[in-house]
Amino acid sequence: MEKKIKLNYIIDFLMFVCFLVIAGSGIMFLFFPTGPRARYYNLGIWNRGEVREIHTIFGILMIIFAIIHFVLHWKWIIATTKNFFQKKDDNT
Repeated sequence: MEKKIKLNYIIDFLMFVCFLVIAGSGIMFLFFPTGPRARYYNLGIWNRGEVREIHTIFGILMIIFAIIHFVLHWKWIIATTKNFFQKKDDNT
């Protein structure tokens, strides 16, 4: 059980890091222009194209980590869904 808890923590932490990178790069896209004017703007040490690549890579990684997260919690998802849709007895 201890091993599964550690794996779950690592996956959740990596998903959170991916979220931060995706959110940060997405916000950067909001504030920096596109088109011909974009060549005059540098996003720190990266240009807009590099940030777009980082955004895409971390997005794909987050999807992979989310799938692993669902697989690790599949029994809980099934049990909770069954419990949620179970008919309730009026006497209880």
